[in-house]
Amino acid sequence: MKKKLFLFCSLSAIAVLFFACTHDVALPEDPVDTGEPCDSSIVYFENDVLPIFEAHCAFGGCHDAQTSEEGVQLDTYVNIVTTGKVKPFKPGNSEAYEQIIENKMPPSPYEPLTDGQKNIIEKWILQGAKNLTCTASGSCDTINVTYSGNILPILNNSCLSCHGASVYQDAGGDVNLSSYDAVKVPALDGRLYGSVNHDQDFVDMPLNLSKLPNCQIKQIKAWIDAGAPNN
Repeated sequence: MKKKLFLFCSLSAIAVLFFACTHDVALPEDPVDTGEPCDSSIVYFENDVLPIFEAHCAFGGCHDAQTSEEGVQLDTYVNIVTTGKVKPFKPGNSEAYEQIIENKMPPSPYEPLTDGQKNIIEKWILQGAKNLTCTASGSCDTINVTYSGNILPILNNSCLSCHGASVYQDAGGDVNLSSYDAVKVPALDGRLYGSVNHDQDFVDMPLNLSKLPNCQIKQIKAWIDAGAPNN
């Protein structure tokens, strides 16, 4: 009897340990600041990943808090990891990433993510899908601003989901940001800077999302002040 009791207790202990190990671990709501300047080899969720999901997935009628299409809400770290079924270190087993790779998200007619944006999300998952942030080292460079190196990446990450060539008239009014020639028009007439800077009499952009980082806004202004060159 003692042997049977011991065996039962041992199996019970193993079962408790198993369920304790496989139970969902509480995810950090707030981003963890590494305390170090940004490292180009690391993908930071707050800096690099969240803006992509915010601009291309978490908007009205799709995966924002109000709609939560198919129970998927992609507006915060916890929501992206849990409802997007992100598996740390395993992009191939992460549902949100699979939907992106197969160009099912964002859905047509919205612009698909660029290869660069897909690579950022894949690398973030491969690095453990951590909720990290960092502080950019050095001052904001507003001297060597170029359209291709600075402005285009900002637009791709934060604007094209609504202002791309195929959707801008439905989702983004009359503002088309899908090419340099198209971007130059609102840049020179004041609408681009007025919107991203949240100036009075302009519609705040990105719509219903966080204001762009101050450095990006300064770089947009510097580029416009230089005549919005195609450089």
